[in-house]
Amino acid sequence: MYLMDLQNVQAAPRELKITSTSQFNADTFAPHGISVVEDSKQGRHVVFVVNHPYGDEAVASRVEKFLYDPLKQELIHQTYFSDPTMMVVNDLQATGENSFYFTNSNYFTKPLAVLLEVLLELPLTDVVYFDGQTYTVVDSGLKSPNGVAMSPGGKYVYVAYFVAREIAVYKRNEDNTLRPVQKYPLYGWPDNIQVDQKTGHLFVALHPLAYKFLAYTDDIGGQTTPSQVIQLAVEDGLIKSSQELFYDHGDLISGSSTAIVYDGTLLVGSVFHNLVTCKVNVPLL
Repeated sequence: MYLMDLQNVQAAPRELKITSTSQFNADTFAPHGISVVEDSKQGRHVVFVVNHPYGDEAVASRVEKFLYDPLKQELIHQTYFSDPTMMVVNDLQATGENSFYFTNSNYFTKPLAVLLEVLLELPLTDVVYFDGQTYTVVDSGLKSPNGVAMSPGGKYVYVAYFVAREIAVYKRNEDNTLRPVQKYPLYGWPDNIQVDQKTGHLFVALHPLAYKFLAYTDDIGGQTTPSQVIQLAVEDGLIKSSQELFYDHGDLISGSSTAIVYDGTLLVGSVFHNLVTCKVNVPLL
């Protein structure tokens, strides 16, 4: 886990200190999705991280909860969450200090079975909500949901469907169940979603060519795959329009997985490759 100062993007990201506990082994920690809850009154950050522990075939996924100590640049492990509803967890969106939505991107865990699940577009996965006590499936029969995010104020939830090539918009009910209100098609396979907390607009990292991305994941050192970032304009929770912010054939960055704009600078992360920053040279929506 690394910390990057977006006010000084030329500085190298700093690795955060993480210490093992009786409940958590830092040596087998394999982080995936991440969500942060900021408590401005107490001046602290709660960090939830999807973990696929190395070497533990019995546990494909679990969620770790940390407290961030800014003085020591350290993540302090608090507890973990594990449940049979966690198949292959891809991403999560915290709604409080002990509650979150999460996506299961795959039903199967073996590489060949996962490949067939994606190629055959099997609707075997779901979105789950944990309220601190109970895990509830809030949408099911889905095709590889990846990133999940929430609108400022928490009225809407956005889910990126990799295989279906769309962003699904849900209205969040008072009991935290989800009501689908929009499906926005994309010309690419979406990975993660970031929300501009001021405007509510979305930044989405895409894989423009799925076959190249799948070949790349099988031969990371010998293949490249394109990267793309788009911005989606949102009005009253619904997506109204889109524009491309970034495209690369794969030489600069392969397999874009997440992106965010801060003060005119675009930060693009990848699944296995580089971290890239560049100035945005088009007007934002």
